[in-house]
Amino acid sequence: YDTVGVRMPRHALTQLLLRALGEGVAAPSANRFGRVSPTAASHVLDELEGRIDAILDGGACEVGLESTILAVDPASGELTCLRPGGYSISEIEKTMNRSVRLENKSALVAPGMLENHYAPQTRLRLMSRTEIQRGLRDGFQCGTSNDRVAVLLLSSLGEKSVNQNLYTLSESGDYREIARNLFATLRELDSGRYDLIIAERCNEQSGLGYAIADRMAKA
Repeated sequence: YDTVGVRMPRHALTQLLLRALGEGVAAPSANRFGRVSPTAASHVLDELEGRIDAILDGGACEVGLESTILAVDPASGELTCLRPGGYSISEIEKTMNRSVRLENKSALVAPGMLENHYAPQTRLRLMSRTEIQRGLRDGFQCGTSNDRVAVLLLSSLGEKSVNQNLYTLSESGDYREIARNLFATLRELDSGRYDLIIAERCNEQSGLGYAIADRMAKA
Protein backbone atom coordinates (compact mmCIF):
# COMPACT_ATOMS: atom_id res chain seq x y z
CA TYR A 1 0.00 0.00 0.00
CA ASP A 2 1.16 3.53 -0.73
CA THR A 3 -0.59 5.06 2.27
CA VAL A 4 -1.87 4.00 5.68
CA GLY A 5 -4.36 5.73 7.98
CA VAL A 6 -3.69 5.61 11.72
CA ARG A 7 -6.33 6.52 14.29
CA MET A 8 -5.83 6.84 18.04
CA PRO A 9 -9.25 6.61 19.70
CA ARG A 10 -9.87 8.69 22.80
CA HIS A 11 -12.74 6.64 24.23
CA ALA A 12 -11.77 4.73 27.39
CA LEU A 13 -13.57 1.53 26.32
CA THR A 14 -11.76 1.40 22.98
CA GLN A 15 -8.41 2.06 24.68
CA LEU A 16 -9.16 -0.79 27.09
CA LEU A 17 -9.88 -3.10 24.14
CA LEU A 18 -6.59 -2.16 22.44
CA ARG A 19 -4.60 -2.69 25.63
CA ALA A 20 -6.23 -6.11 26.08
CA LEU A 21 -5.32 -7.08 22.51
CA GLY A 22 -1.83 -5.66 22.75
CA GLU A 23 -1.86 -4.61 19.09
CA GLY A 24 -3.66 -2.41 16.60
CA VAL A 25 -6.96 -3.22 14.92
CA ALA A 26 -7.71 -2.96 11.21
CA ALA A 27 -11.45 -2.47 10.79
CA PRO A 28 -14.05 -0.65 8.67
CA SER A 29 -16.57 1.86 9.95
CA ALA A 30 -19.64 0.57 11.80
CA ASN A 31 -22.06 1.46 9.00
CA ARG A 32 -22.66 0.50 5.41
CA PHE A 33 -20.87 2.51 2.75
CA GLY A 34 -22.23 6.01 2.15
CA ARG A 35 -24.92 5.81 4.81
CA VAL A 36 -25.48 8.11 7.80
CA SER A 37 -22.80 7.45 10.40
CA PRO A 38 -23.84 5.77 13.66
CA THR A 39 -23.41 7.72 16.91
CA ALA A 40 -24.97 5.16 19.28
CA ALA A 41 -24.92 1.39 19.64
CA SER A 42 -28.57 1.19 18.53
CA HIS A 43 -27.59 2.81 15.21
CA VAL A 44 -24.93 0.13 14.64
CA LEU A 45 -27.51 -2.55 15.36
CA ASP A 46 -29.90 -0.98 12.84
CA GLU A 47 -27.20 -1.06 10.17
CA LEU A 48 -25.42 -4.33 10.85
CA GLU A 49 -27.72 -6.67 12.76
CA GLY A 50 -27.06 -10.21 11.58
CA ARG A 51 -23.72 -9.19 10.02
CA ILE A 52 -21.64 -8.87 13.21
CA ASP A 53 -21.23 -10.96 16.35
CA ALA A 54 -21.24 -8.31 19.06
CA ILE A 55 -21.32 -4.59 19.87
CA LEU A 56 -19.30 -2.79 22.54
CA ASP A 57 -21.60 -0.08 23.88
CA GLY A 58 -19.66 2.87 25.25
CA GLY A 59 -22.59 5.27 25.14
CA ALA A 60 -23.47 7.95 22.59
CA CYS A 61 -20.60 9.62 20.71
CA GLU A 62 -19.32 12.73 22.45
CA VAL A 63 -18.56 14.74 19.30
CA GLY A 64 -21.02 13.24 16.83
CA LEU A 65 -18.94 13.79 13.68
CA GLU A 66 -16.23 11.52 12.32
CA SER A 67 -12.59 12.21 13.06
CA THR A 68 -10.50 14.78 11.25
CA ILE A 69 -8.22 13.15 8.65
CA LEU A 70 -4.82 14.67 7.88
CA ALA A 71 -2.46 13.65 5.10
CA VAL A 72 1.27 14.03 5.71
CA ASP A 73 3.47 14.48 2.66
CA PRO A 74 6.41 12.10 3.19
CA ALA A 75 8.85 14.36 1.40
CA SER A 76 7.97 17.83 2.65
CA GLY A 77 5.99 17.03 5.78
CA GLU A 78 3.21 19.31 4.51
CA LEU A 79 -0.17 18.72 6.19
CA THR A 80 -3.43 18.54 4.22
CA CYS A 81 -6.89 18.19 5.76
CA LEU A 82 -8.69 15.47 3.78
CA ARG A 83 -11.79 15.43 5.98
CA PRO A 84 -12.78 18.10 8.52
CA GLY A 85 -14.01 16.69 11.81
CA GLY A 86 -14.16 17.17 15.55
CA TYR A 87 -10.76 18.87 15.71
CA SER A 88 -10.79 22.05 13.63
CA ILE A 89 -8.01 23.04 11.26
CA SER A 90 -7.19 26.05 13.44
CA GLU A 91 -6.86 23.83 16.53
CA ILE A 92 -4.50 21.49 14.67
CA GLU A 93 -2.43 24.39 13.36
CA LYS A 94 -2.08 25.78 16.87
CA THR A 95 -1.09 22.40 18.32
CA MET A 96 1.33 21.50 15.51
CA ASN A 97 2.59 25.07 15.04
CA ARG A 98 2.27 24.49 11.30
CA SER A 99 -0.18 25.45 8.58
CA VAL A 100 -2.72 22.96 7.19
CA ARG A 101 -3.98 23.06 3.61
CA LEU A 102 -7.59 22.26 2.74
CA GLU A 103 -8.38 18.97 1.04
CA ASN A 104 -7.91 18.30 -2.65
CA LYS A 105 -11.44 17.64 -3.92
CA SER A 106 -10.17 16.03 -7.13
CA ALA A 107 -8.61 12.98 -5.47
CA LEU A 108 -10.54 10.41 -3.41
CA VAL A 109 -7.79 9.32 -1.05
CA ALA A 110 -9.65 9.10 2.28
CA PRO A 111 -13.08 8.20 3.68
CA GLY A 112 -15.82 10.80 3.34
CA MET A 113 -14.47 12.58 0.26
CA LEU A 114 -17.25 11.59 -2.12
CA GLU A 115 -19.68 14.35 -3.06
CA ASN A 116 -22.58 12.22 -1.80
CA HIS A 117 -21.81 10.57 1.53
CA TYR A 118 -23.26 10.26 5.04
CA ALA A 119 -26.61 10.45 3.27
CA PRO A 120 -30.07 9.37 4.45
CA GLN A 121 -32.19 7.36 2.01
CA THR A 122 -34.82 10.09 2.23
CA ARG A 123 -34.16 12.94 -0.19
CA LEU A 124 -32.54 15.93 1.53
CA ARG A 125 -32.53 19.52 0.30
CA LEU A 126 -30.56 22.42 1.81
CA MET A 127 -32.19 25.84 2.12
CA SER A 128 -31.27 29.15 3.69
CA ARG A 129 -32.94 30.16 6.94
CA THR A 130 -34.94 32.83 5.09
CA GLU A 131 -36.23 30.29 2.55
CA ILE A 132 -37.25 27.92 5.35
CA GLN A 133 -39.11 30.65 7.23
CA ARG A 134 -40.95 31.53 4.03
CA GLY A 135 -41.81 27.87 3.45
CA LEU A 136 -43.09 27.42 7.00
CA ARG A 137 -45.33 30.43 6.49
CA ASP A 138 -46.55 29.82 2.94
CA GLY A 139 -45.91 26.11 2.40
CA PHE A 140 -43.03 24.45 0.58
CA GLN A 141 -43.38 24.10 -3.18
CA CYS A 142 -41.58 20.78 -3.38
CA GLY A 143 -43.87 18.40 -5.24
CA THR A 144 -44.93 16.49 -2.15
CA SER A 145 -47.41 16.98 0.69
CA ASN A 146 -46.10 19.36 3.33
CA ASP A 147 -47.23 16.82 5.92
CA ARG A 148 -44.51 14.54 4.51
CA VAL A 149 -41.76 17.17 4.74
CA ALA A 150 -39.44 17.34 7.76
CA VAL A 151 -37.72 20.66 8.47
CA LEU A 152 -34.33 20.52 10.19
CA LEU A 153 -33.00 23.75 11.73
CA LEU A 154 -29.55 24.47 13.10
CA SER A 155 -30.98 26.64 15.87
CA SER A 156 -34.34 27.76 17.21
CA LEU A 157 -36.38 30.32 15.30
CA GLY A 158 -37.06 32.01 18.63
CA GLU A 159 -40.78 31.53 18.41
CA LYS A 160 -43.20 28.78 19.37
CA SER A 161 -44.10 26.69 16.35
CA VAL A 162 -47.10 24.38 16.02
CA ASN A 163 -45.40 22.56 13.13
CA GLN A 164 -44.95 18.97 14.32
CA ASN A 165 -42.43 18.29 11.55
CA LEU A 166 -39.96 20.92 12.77
CA TYR A 167 -36.71 19.68 14.35
CA THR A 168 -33.98 21.81 15.92
CA LEU A 169 -30.40 20.57 16.41
CA SER A 170 -29.55 23.17 19.08
CA GLU A 171 -31.83 25.77 20.65
CA SER A 172 -28.92 28.17 21.07
CA GLY A 173 -27.06 27.31 17.85
CA ASP A 174 -24.09 25.78 19.70
CA TYR A 175 -21.98 23.96 17.12
CA ARG A 176 -20.87 21.24 19.51
CA GLU A 177 -24.50 20.42 20.27
CA ILE A 178 -25.39 20.58 16.56
CA ALA A 179 -22.57 18.16 15.71
CA ARG A 180 -23.57 15.80 18.53
CA ASN A 181 -27.20 15.67 17.36
CA LEU A 182 -26.83 15.81 13.56
CA PHE A 183 -26.51 12.15 12.56
CA ALA A 184 -28.89 10.84 15.23
CA THR A 185 -31.56 13.29 14.04
CA LEU A 186 -30.99 12.43 10.38
CA ARG A 187 -31.50 8.77 11.26
CA GLU A 188 -34.72 9.62 13.09
CA LEU A 189 -36.02 11.53 10.05
CA ASP A 190 -35.02 8.68 7.72
CA SER A 191 -37.45 6.20 9.25
CA GLY A 192 -39.91 6.33 6.33
CA ARG A 193 -42.28 8.91 7.77
CA TYR A 194 -41.10 11.67 5.43
CA ASP A 195 -40.62 11.99 1.67
CA LEU A 196 -38.29 14.98 1.93
CA ILE A 197 -35.98 16.53 4.54
CA ILE A 198 -35.43 20.27 4.20
CA ALA A 199 -32.37 21.25 6.21
CA GLU A 200 -30.97 24.67 7.05
CA ARG A 201 -27.74 25.30 5.18
CA CYS A 202 -24.65 25.84 7.36
CA ASN A 203 -22.37 28.48 5.84
CA GLU A 204 -19.48 28.36 8.30
CA GLN A 205 -16.03 28.36 6.72
CA SER A 206 -13.97 27.50 9.78
CA GLY A 207 -13.98 25.52 13.02
CA LEU A 208 -16.48 22.80 13.85
CA GLY A 209 -19.13 24.63 11.80
CA TYR A 210 -17.06 23.94 8.67
CA ALA A 211 -17.18 20.20 9.36
CA ILE A 212 -20.95 20.40 9.95
CA ALA A 213 -21.42 22.24 6.65
CA ASP A 214 -19.35 19.55 4.89
CA ARG A 215 -21.51 16.70 6.26
CA MET A 216 -24.80 18.43 5.49
CA ALA A 217 -23.75 19.23 1.92
CA LYS A 218 -22.78 15.60 1.32
CA ALA A 219 -26.08 14.38 2.81
